[in-house]
Amino acid sequence: MQEEDLLFSDFKELIKNRFITSGWLTVYLNEKEIKNIYQGLIYSALIAKDKVDDVLSKCEFDVHLGEGSDLFSYKEGDEEKISYRRFTVEGIEPLIYHRSFYGIKEEYLEFSEEFRLYFNLYEEHKSNNEKKYIHIDENGDEEVIAIISENKVSVRVDYIKEYISVRNMFLAIYFDLTRLAEKTLEELPLKEINKTNKGKYYIFCQSTKNFNSLDSKSAGFITGKILIPPIKNYKPKSFEEEKYEKFIIGIDSNGNEKYLSCERRRYYPVYFKREVLDKYYNNTDKFTVEDGLIKAKGLWSLRVDNNHPEYVIVFLGELGMLPYKEQLYWKNNNVVPSPNGGVSKSFYSRYVMGEFAPPDMPDHYFKEKYNDFSKKWYSKFGWDLFMPLSKNDEHHFKSLHRPSPENRKDFDEQVASIVKITIGSLNEKELEKDVEIAKPNPQGIDKLEAFLESKRYKLDDMIEFLRKLQRLRSKSVAHRKSEDDKELKKTYEYFHLDDKRLDKAFDDILIGAIKVFNTLERNLLAE
Repeated sequence: MQEEDLLFSDFKELIKNRFITSGWLTVYLNEKEIKNIYQGLIYSALIAKDKVDDVLSKCEFDVHLGEGSDLFSYKEGDEEKISYRRFTVEGIEPLIYHRSFYGIKEEYLEFSEEFRLYFNLYEEHKSNNEKKYIHIDENGDEEVIAIISENKVSVRVDYIKEYISVRNMFLAIYFDLTRLAEKTLEELPLKEINKTNKGKYYIFCQSTKNFNSLDSKSAGFITGKILIPPIKNYKPKSFEEEKYEKFIIGIDSNGNEKYLSCERRRYYPVYFKREVLDKYYNNTDKFTVEDGLIKAKGLWSLRVDNNHPEYVIVFLGELGMLPYKEQLYWKNNNVVPSPNGGVSKSFYSRYVMGEFAPPDMPDHYFKEKYNDFSKKWYSKFGWDLFMPLSKNDEHHFKSLHRPSPENRKDFDEQVASIVKITIGSLNEKELEKDVEIAKPNPQGIDKLEAFLESKRYKLDDMIEFLRKLQRLRSKSVAHRKSEDDKELKKTYEYFHLDDKRLDKAFDDILIGAIKVFNTLERNLLAE
């Protein structure tokens, strides 16, 4: 061992930095997590302001691991009375509790319930000794702000500072460590010390001495605490003034962009790139994109015109109802529309004329038609033509959308999704019941074709579309593309992928799928 081990030079750096590393504060640590420690502990508690002087008058802990509420008896004259104290020492509250159950159940650490409830923390529980605490803000964004492991507990500095400031209390970080050396103090060489160091918000006692044991001949000790003060005149975030962003509402006569705040209920149309929707399509656990509406589950909803082929359009005043963080996201996608921008026909009919209108965009119409057709089919046959998606596959339907014009990855993903929803979900078991299929190893489309022929329907154009769509998915999406693949070239020609923008090509695929529903409905469900 080196000389500085008994002098705790490395540990004094932690004290100097108030146990903060990269924005995280260590509020509990045992000897298994501290280098070259024989025994030791870092612990924490909240301290009332009127207790600060008393706490800083001594190096010893004011509260100990495992202490919590206290039930005690006392005499009042000849009468014995029972009293309950919320905390063992008034004005001192543990931040971390050590829960033990006499060896019958596993012991573990947990945060003060008041801390968890203040931030409404969600506990991600892997085991009693492996937990994360997640804060979810008004926008639905998640942040891990505290972590418990078997030997260490850390919490984000900004959150603990907010907590102690709202409580108007100090946070005390206690430490008590012992180190041993194989040599005597004289052999190291070190002098015996016994001193107290004290500053405005810290105190610690340090000593070294010779230590008579089989393995060790000297020892170093350090015991004390540092206090982290609350922020003066702290104003909680919930009391901050509402923020409102400014958005482009047009161009003035000099060619400059005109901006207006979304604070008031104004009905100026504001235009955005269609890519603004990607964030919501990519997280279907949190967001739902519907015809004319975006919803963040349990948080907010936004009325939009997402039936326009080039833009997403929102009334200015509607944007003011979003959390400020979300307003900033939309502003980053804010654009000046082309001269013939306008709004979609369906949006105009619904929100200007107050009339019912079906969706204009094929992706919205496809979802509406898919659900309507599925209900009609089940009503007629008593079984689903397209088997319901599993929970892990539901996102394929929820996130189905028109891809960006030049985004090949997005296009491939949407093709994979529509095949999964339709061809990949065909109820083959029901389709092949009591049906003779001449083709060896028939697949879903073969079984559908045989089922239709058993009903005396030969729908060649529809079957060809489905086979071409399946081939597009298997040849172009699921496998590596090859320029020499003649079958793939024919498929590209069928869907005009070499001479159309990808968004328009996918519109045609959606329309083709809608025609499949209409064809089946007209021939089989109209009877």
